[in-house]
Amino acid sequence: MTDNRHSNSEIVFFMLKNITAREALNQIRSFLTTGGIVLEGTRPNMLMICDSSDNLPKIKSILEIIDNPGRRNWPRAVLPCVNVQPSK
Repeated sequence: MTDNRHSNSEIVFFMLKNITAREALNQIRSFLTTGGIVLEGTRPNMLMICDSSDNLPKIKSILEIIDNPGRRNWPRAVLPCVNVQPSK
């Protein structure tokens, strides 16, 4: 019997321009699926993410929002919510 639990995982690299990899890692860690991994790189400033291919679009969209240059000095907090419509 073959174990296919991780057959839909992908590894992506996300280059960060406006926040540090450590800040981004702390913000998205709670959004990873069980078994998902995120590693920070300091030179270059990037994250390596290994997670479900179904979950990666959500992770990428969160990273694009928090790595926005216009909000560089704004406080950041990403909160996982349950039973909230995505449009809220």
